[in-house]
Order: sequence, then structure tokens, then C-alpha cells
Amino acid sequence: MSDTRIVDLLDVTYDYDRQAGILLLREAEGARRTLAIPVALTDAQQVWRVARGESRPRPSTHEIALDLLARAGAQVVSAVVTRQENGVFFAEVHLMTSSGPEVSDERPSDAIALALRHVPRAPLLVAGEVLAHAGF
Repeated sequence: MSDTRIVDLLDVTYDYDRQAGILLLREAEGARRTLAIPVALTDAQQVWRVARGESRPRPSTHEIALDLLARAGAQVVSAVVTRQENGVFFAEVHLMTSSGPEVSDERPSDAIALALRHVPRAPLLVAGEVLAHAGF
């Protein structure tokens, strides 16, 4: 993906009227636009826990996925919000495997949680076009 911007997870907020969480991503440099990605409440809670470095007594789905990737010799390179269609955001996780680079289609909340939980943390990226159309 050629035109991407590095973003930081600015905050995780909640819209209780809509029963949704909102992941706020902010451009790290330049215009510093913010992108609000609506997600399920449970997904927002998971990203919030990961961002705070909280651990649970039993591994989360993301921890299990990262463990399986590591055992297979794969590493998370980045999480990329690639597009928005009809209000729905799409994302990819870019991986480096023993056979070369791979890309996995993911929900933004899962891609972000995997990138944040990966050691070292993998960068969060957003397509420039997505920021241009949906950022504020």
C-alpha cells in the first residue's frame, strides 16, 4: 500500500445510544487528522485492554493468534485500515512469514489489537484516501 499514514490509537470511546465502541486513530504527523472507526462494544473493550497493557488469567483470542503465528515463524509487520465502504471500514494485517510477505483481511478492531499486542508493537497505518474522506 503506497499512500499510507502512520497513526496512533488516540482513544477508545463508547456510544451507548448506538451500543457501539469507537476507536479513535490520529495521524502521527502532518495534518494530524483523526479517524473514528465504529466497532462492537466487546471489540472496543478488547482494544482498550490491549492499549492499557492489561492481561487476563487466560489468553485472549488475539494472544492465541499471535502465539500461533510465532510458532509458524510469522511476525506482524503492520495493521492497515485500507478502505471504507458504506460506513464500514476494512483492514489488513501485513505479515512476514518464512516464505515471504503475506496479507490477511481483518476487521479493523482485530487488526489493531494484533498490532498493539505484538512484541514489539507493529505500526498502525491508514490509507491516505480513507483519511481524506473520513478523517476530521
